[in-house]
Amino acid sequence: MKEQDGLTLYDKADQKNDALHLVKAQGIIKAPIQKCFDLVNETSMESRKKWDQDLAFYDVTEQITDKIILTHVGFTAPMPVASRDFCAIR
Repeated sequence: MKEQDGLTLYDKADQKNDALHLVKAQGIIKAPIQKCFDLVNETSMESRKKWDQDLAFYDVTEQITDKIILTHVGFTAPMPVASRDFCAIR
């Protein structure tokens, strides 16, 4: 466990598999909840790239209702981890 600037980073190697490494971060975000919500729900690739450099692509696949969307999002990863993509209903 490491602590810095109000952020705690937990780091644990899997006992059964040396290649598996678990990481969790915990901290307090000093911002209004609406600003946090707006930030993580931003659909503009340009805006998201400002705070998420690992973002490879962000596509709104389908607008289901005015508040529900289907997204397809891709992220780059360092070697030896392969890049990942996710589909989500938001």
